[in-house]
Amino acid sequence: MTSTRVLPKRLTCVNRTETLERLERQALSTEGLLLAIVGPQGVGKTTLGVELAHRVKHDYDVCLHYPVYASMPGRAVTAGRIAEFFLRRLGLPEQEIPADEMERFLVLGELLDDRRVLVVLDDVRDAPQIGPLLEHVPADTVILTSRNRMPSLDSSLFETLELGMFDEHSAGLLVREIIRDRPAVDEDLVRRLHRWSGGLPLALSLVAGRLRHPDVTPADLELLLVDPPEKDVAGARAVESMFETLDVESARDCATLALIPGSHFDPAAAAAALGVDQAAARAVLRTLRDANLLLPPDDNRFRFHDMIRRFAVDRALALLTGDEREAVIRRVVEHRWRYLVALDKSISDRPAPVPAGAWYSSIDRAFTGPDAARDAFGEFDREWRNLLATADEARKLPRIEISRLFPLGLWFFAFQTARHDEIIDAYDAVLAVAEDPLLRWQLLRDKAASCLGLRQDALVDECIREAAALNYRPGMQSLYDWYGNALEARGDYAGALLQFERSRAAIGDIDQTQQERASALLDMHIGRVLAKQHRAREAEPLLRRAYEFFAGRASESVNQARSGAWLGTVVANPDDARTRLSEALSVFLEFGMVAQAQETCQWLADVAASAGREDEAERYRQQVQDLAARLHRPRRN
Repeated sequence: MTSTRVLPKRLTCVNRTETLERLERQALSTEGLLLAIVGPQGVGKTTLGVELAHRVKHDYDVCLHYPVYASMPGRAVTAGRIAEFFLRRLGLPEQEIPADEMERFLVLGELLDDRRVLVVLDDVRDAPQIGPLLEHVPADTVILTSRNRMPSLDSSLFETLELGMFDEHSAGLLVREIIRDRPAVDEDLVRRLHRWSGGLPLALSLVAGRLRHPDVTPADLELLLVDPPEKDVAGARAVESMFETLDVESARDCATLALIPGSHFDPAAAAAALGVDQAAARAVLRTLRDANLLLPPDDNRFRFHDMIRRFAVDRALALLTGDEREAVIRRVVEHRWRYLVALDKSISDRPAPVPAGAWYSSIDRAFTGPDAARDAFGEFDREWRNLLATADEARKLPRIEISRLFPLGLWFFAFQTARHDEIIDAYDAVLAVAEDPLLRWQLLRDKAASCLGLRQDALVDECIREAAALNYRPGMQSLYDWYGNALEARGDYAGALLQFERSRAAIGDIDQTQQERASALLDMHIGRVLAKQHRAREAEPLLRRAYEFFAGRASESVNQARSGAWLGTVVANPDDARTRLSEALSVFLEFGMVAQAQETCQWLADVAASAGREDEAERYRQQVQDLAARLHRPRRN
């Protein structure tokens, strides 16, 4: 492995001189430095962390940086994903990057062994988010930034540096550094800028950037600074000054993009919002990025700083008519609905939701090939909050069919990744107004499954009864399936098997193209219940038949893993069991199926213990505990 030093561009860093010099000395020492920089939004955490890393990078063989962006709504980066990114950065071929998170840490540790390593993780949520990475990957210096204090790091030899607002002297240094090629800024203006901004470095940087424009003089800011705003709106005043540098068309573009639901958007979503092709959208994105109104893209996704977005949304009210704003949302809703369908088709060969059949038949999969399901699950995870936000916006639009269909595309991914509670409200909102019997049937069936995931037995029964009362004959087979799953979850195995047999008898009523898959699902369900009843000899052929069916289909990775895991619990050969369970665990971890991963780790621990591999068993037991904590930790919005 060659030396790798990749860090983001330096930002304007002033003041904090003594602190930086002390930290620099420590990072250059043989002991290195473990540092957590914490403080509110816009106080300069990233600026300080990146500056420190650049000052000491010459002393390190490897410098690795990852923008965690945990404070971004819907951003759920795991330590395993960071390790995967670092392995790519270090040049490891894609096919050699392990699917299992623990194996990624081990491989990364081997690559970095005997190297002097600096790691920068920007905008971390909390210690558990990056704990596994820090535990297994050797790094001499680690620089973290976070909006939250992380007390558990204190016991791990981390120094916590809490940043505060700039005083008047520091404000003057920052403003003069940004506009050093312009005439001197007098002390009175610095004093007023400091009072106006509350000492928030971000607000000072934004307004100084405005002042740096060649057509602007300090006198142009007089009206802006007549009445100091409250501290919490200082940034908004700074953003307003930046907007003044835009021509009318660019200002309209910026306001339009701010209307896109969710936390970030790619060029395709931008093109939909603007009503242009992607080439034109990219040109707009470059213009706004050059004006510092968009943050640097991450994985080809753009986002506004929170302050800028709030201002731009307000500006949209003035620059765009009500009809224009509605047209923007309609275009984005349809674009994201089409993408949602394409993703949903990529992660499973399940029957298309009945009311959305025409959409599903006319839209191609987003991903194809052997890794289609994995790639689609990853994209679903990255776009999840955007899709939920778009579903909310769609419901506000009058006379749009997609608003009632949107939850149907979200359901399968939500079910597999145990996000049941995140879509129930969307289902209830549509059920409250849906009159079409087929739409109501699909909504009720899906809601029953989500309520099963939430262990709300009474609601499961209510939804299934109401769906059955609609007399949609092709749907009865699925209702028998889900009621069987519900009875199984309650421990009524005899009742579950009865429902599954009824389901098998009704297979002839469903679309012929789905009959073989429905039969394979029933093999898995019945085999699973038999396994729970310790009837391994009866369960094994059913589970094996289901596994072989799903193994031949790239978009059925989830069901292949589910059937494979249960097959691993009933096969007689312990090596075969270990292999099947390990394969399933890799899929569950990669696809974010935490509950299934936890259960599979426990089975692997039992297999290892029975074979006398106690160290391996203990490692899996620890992973069970780690997954339990992850399972019960609320997702950050």
